Amino acid sequence: MQRGIKGLLSVRLVRWSDGVDWESFSVPCLESKEVWSKSIDSELLCDGRKREEHVMLFEAEVPELEHGRLSNYHLLAPLKASTLPHTKLECEASGDGSSVIVSVRSSQVAAFVWLQSGDIVGRFSDNGFGVVLPNEPRQVEFIPFEPFSLAHFRTVLSATSLRDTYE
Repeated sequence: MQRGIKGLLSVRLVRWSDGVDWESFSVPCLESKEVWSKSIDSELLCDGRKREEHVMLFEAEVPELEHGRLSNYHLLAPLKASTLPHTKLECEASGDGSSVIVSVRSSQVAAFVWLQSGDIVGRFSDNGFGVVLPNEPRQVEFIPFEPFSLAHFRTVLSATSLRDTYE
């Protein structure tokens, strides 16, 4: 017997500059319907927008999965042609000595964000994000390989985005 999957697939066309949805729609899992029939270029150009100003985000919310959410992105233009905004990334850490939950927040849309734990040896459940949106924090778990101080971890924890690497 085949079991149905419950969930929702969301597709968003977002501006790099401010994270505002330009277009957005959702489709329940195991349902099919036409959601877009126009050319992205013609839609963007009619409003005076450009491909390099936007990114397309896909998110599937499936409660049956361990983390409940899968996400991906599609670049509408090469990143070197895109105007990525300066962003301020903030990390918060909470937990005990065996594992820590790290929440990553961004002031603007941030592309290709990765985490570093300084001199504390361990691993993150997910160490990189294609896109982090403002007001939509991402959470990961840090699992240390040896005992450590949470206070020290908070001082050495850092997040970096692709834009941070520009000269």
